[in-house]
Amino acid sequence: MRAAKLLLCSLLLAFATVALLDGADAFSVAKPEGHVKVHRRSFGQPALLRRDGDDDNTSPSDPGAKTANLGDGGKGSGNDGGKAKVDPAQANRNAKFARPIDDKSKDGNATPQKADATADASAKQLASGQGKTVSTGDAQSRLALEVLDQVKYHSRFEMDTFIETNLNYGDTGLFAELIYNTAFQTAKDAEFTRPKSDALGTGSTVGWNIVGQTKMDLIKDNPLSHALPASVRLTLDTTVTTDNSAYKGYIGLKNRGFWGIPVRSGTTYRASWFMRADKQTTVDLQYGLYDFQVAKQFGGAVDRVQVGPEWKQVNYTFTVSEEAPDLHNVFAILFDARKGPLPAIQVNLVSLFPPTWKDTTIRQDGAQALLDFRPRAVRTPGGNDLSGFSPLSRFRWNNTIGPDRYRPGRAGNWAGWNTEHFGVVEAYNFITRLGAKIIVGLFDGTYNGDKIVDLSEMAAIVEDQVNFLRFLLDADGEFAEMRVKAGGPKEPYQVSAVLVGNESGITAGMKYDERYGMMEAGIKKQFFSSGSRYPMFDIIATAPVKVAKGHMNNLDTLNDPKYGVPNDFIGAYHQYDGYERNGTIYYNLEFAVINSGLTDDDNPWSGSSRLEYTTLQSSLAEGVFLLGLERNADICAKAAYAPQMAAHADPREDQSTPGQLIFDPSKVVKSSSYLVQQAFGRYHIDQVHAVKVASAASSSSSSSSSSGGAGSAAKDVLEDNLVYFSAGSDNEGRVIAKLINYDAQPKLIDITFPKDVQRAEQYIVTGKNPQASNTLDSPYNVEAGRKIVDASHVRGRTVTVTLQPYSMNAVAVQ
Repeated sequence: MRAAKLLLCSLLLAFATVALLDGADAFSVAKPEGHVKVHRRSFGQPALLRRDGDDDNTSPSDPGAKTANLGDGGKGSGNDGGKAKVDPAQANRNAKFARPIDDKSKDGNATPQKADATADASAKQLASGQGKTVSTGDAQSRLALEVLDQVKYHSRFEMDTFIETNLNYGDTGLFAELIYNTAFQTAKDAEFTRPKSDALGTGSTVGWNIVGQTKMDLIKDNPLSHALPASVRLTLDTTVTTDNSAYKGYIGLKNRGFWGIPVRSGTTYRASWFMRADKQTTVDLQYGLYDFQVAKQFGGAVDRVQVGPEWKQVNYTFTVSEEAPDLHNVFAILFDARKGPLPAIQVNLVSLFPPTWKDTTIRQDGAQALLDFRPRAVRTPGGNDLSGFSPLSRFRWNNTIGPDRYRPGRAGNWAGWNTEHFGVVEAYNFITRLGAKIIVGLFDGTYNGDKIVDLSEMAAIVEDQVNFLRFLLDADGEFAEMRVKAGGPKEPYQVSAVLVGNESGITAGMKYDERYGMMEAGIKKQFFSSGSRYPMFDIIATAPVKVAKGHMNNLDTLNDPKYGVPNDFIGAYHQYDGYERNGTIYYNLEFAVINSGLTDDDNPWSGSSRLEYTTLQSSLAEGVFLLGLERNADICAKAAYAPQMAAHADPREDQSTPGQLIFDPSKVVKSSSYLVQQAFGRYHIDQVHAVKVASAASSSSSSSSSSGGAGSAAKDVLEDNLVYFSAGSDNEGRVIAKLINYDAQPKLIDITFPKDVQRAEQYIVTGKNPQASNTLDSPYNVEAGRKIVDASHVRGRTVTVTLQPYSMNAVAVQ
């Protein structure tokens, strides 16, 4: 979906920070100025944003894993030896988690959108300096929640994630490739919009420039492969003047990367490309990383190579000796023609990789962020990236396997060209190493728009999609052998669910009921027939349909995406409470607050308050929605934010904001939504418990017996105070209460657990103000941390904690 550029000026609500419980229980976050930026195209200093403490060897599927403190992980691995890089500034911030909070912050007077008048009043009180300091002796301000020993039901709910590779985000967000338009596939008219043609060979030299005295032509003669028909031919043109006299008599080309290339001292890069010449010859070449003018080389080498009519791949490694001051750098290849005439040189499929995660093709920082998130499953392919806008632009699984020279790629649904170098094997191998399962998107014959495959032609589509699943799930035979040959594992992949199509019921005339029925029948025949050796998985409809039950545990499943403003998500806290328990299971594999709600926009997608970055308030509203899903975990199964990745160095980024992870070529920043949702992975609940909480003051009942969820939408005293919760236990013996304080006032709460508490910890996500955002320039305006609750605040079965203003909290006890 396209987003209008934000016109909203950031008016920030003052957040008087509050002194917490005394002694070792004090928790503080020192944050830079909070802001939501409208335009930022700066190239910052290259840096890996790391925080110490996590063990990246801990599987995300191990909810009971214990860590010393919260962060990005201290053992990031790669072909640089696997050492994590720790940001010194963040190390200082970590030290401040033991200090009391300074309550003198005043940042502005804008009041964010609230769920009701109570929140408005408390926000104004806090902004005027009347914010209340909570102490353990302030009994009247205390709230109470009791988690009972009674298990209501085993939880289906889990926090997942969704990888969608529109806008080349597979090629630069997770996939570590640094070269843009690596095989000259991106059409000139497609860099910033959907191309007019989706055919192979309609590319251009966008992203490339000449170096030296070069004539560069895009040609289709002597193609590298049928999949990559276009290449560039370089010839000497002595009429070309060059700004750098050192390159007089050279021919060559340079690439500026995905809007910048990070150059780090001491880092070893891997470069490769294919080249040929019309006749056999010896060429002297040089290559490496340079500043944009190719006046200064940061690292590279020279070589003498035999080249002839057959395409030849060359592979090099080189180490950078000097750090570049910014991202305005290029990778260049030059051929020396000073010693005599050179035949025309053809070049194609140029690649450059930095050190990667555990010797894969995945970015170290992107991989570590996903590892820290601990998803139980990852959805890919999916969304508009799955359906495409035409037959040639849709996702085709068998075009994403095998050597890169035989992968044709496809026109991006929104812009650019997807190379498919981050194919199903690369993606699913990575997901497997995360310890997560796979949620597979299946093409259902509908494209993004009003184009469809006629129902009479659906049999071929069904067969192709069943073959895709056999490639993933067969233990032996043709498809298992194909998987292993392509670099996949000998054992089948772990698939937890498949989605049929992508919101295919939105457009009239799609006949989704028939398409779903045909896909389900084909899948059931192959995988669920009597005597089948395949593992069971859910088949998820992406639009409401009436289908026969019985494909798995007598359940039908439906994906139920949600986008909107914060109040839409606060209002959805009770959405599933009243849903009939009729066997339907709900997935929410796309959700996001996309608009701040601070202005009255008719369309949240294109209004002036469309968010470029997530804010603390928007993320907490999403968290309230997730708490509602978790309270109804008998019918609510999985949830995943969309989009996961937003490239903020990319001029096309307005089509994919706000993102859960914010990145440019040099770093990845965890958004406020990432930090809030991370709590659901780190503090996963396997059993939902009954709770006891006082009824709301406005309720006609004065009893204290509300358990929430499962058919009851009664408002309780916590919700009256803008505190939202879920509670349960995990399979490791922890009992967990998750609470969001969506108010400008702090809240003191006594949480009573089923048994005496030996040890309690509190995970907190908070920021300077509700409109604070983490950005590339200011990545710590919203932070997460974990602390051990001081023993003086643990009394038998009861733990007393403070919920900071606008905060996500998880309290776990043993």
